[in-house]
Amino acid sequence: AWLQAKATDWASSVEALTKTAHCHPQAAYLAMQMSLQAEWQFVRRVTQGTLDDFVPIEAALKQGFLPALFGEGQVTAELRDLTQLPVKASGMALPNPNSMDPQAYAVSARAVHHLKAALLGDTFFCADQHAAEARQVRAQTRKAARATALRVSDALIAPLPPKAKRTLL
Repeated sequence: AWLQAKATDWASSVEALTKTAHCHPQAAYLAMQMSLQAEWQFVRRVTQGTLDDFVPIEAALKQGFLPALFGEGQVTAELRDLTQLPVKASGMALPNPNSMDPQAYAVSARAVHHLKAALLGDTFFCADQHAAEARQVRAQTRKAARATALRVSDALIAPLPPKAKRTLL
C-alpha cells in the first residue's frame, strides 16, 4: 500500500517535470536523472517483488516526459529502449522502472552481507571487510551491466541508417 501510493506520487512528479521539459529540457532531464529516478531506484534495491508497483511511473515517462523532452508526439519502442541505456552506451540513463534489474535486491543484499551478519551477532564487524565486499560486488555488477548495455546498444543501433548511427555514436 505504501509503495503504490509512493509510485503514484513519483508518477505525479514525472508529470510535473513533463511541463518543465517543454521549456527547459536540460533542467527537467537533470532533475529526473539525478534526483527523482534515484529515489525509486533505491526502493527497488531494498524492496523485493515491486515490479507491478512502478507501472504508473513508466506510463508517465513514456507517454509524457520523453515526448516532451524530445518534442515529439510519441516515443517508439526502439527509442524507449535507447533511452534506457547508460550514456556511455548511447543512451540517456533513464531505465524503465518496471524492467530494471530484477537482481537489484539480491545484489544489494550481497553487498551488505558482512554488515548484516555483524548486526545479527554472527560475526564481529570489520569496516575494511565490509568495504571490500561491497566494492567487489559493485565492480562485478558494473562490469556485467556495462557488457549487457553495449550488446543491447549494438543491436539497437546496427539496423539504423548511417547518418542516424553517426548521431548516436
